[in-house]
Amino acid sequence: MRPGPVPWRWATFDAEPAALLTIAEPTTKTHVKRILVKIGARDRVQASSSRAD
Repeated sequence: MRPGPVPWRWATFDAEPAALLTIAEPTTKTHVKRILVKIGARDRVQASSSRAD
């Protein structure tokens, strides 16, 4: 069983959410890249700052 959503603040490094979700680190990187494309953010900093607004 996997835990709930990974808080965005944890997504600054790929290793921690990968370990928490028991997935490979490259898989985490791929998911983060796809999320950034979907929300129209160029990087994690832009995504987190737009989320805070």
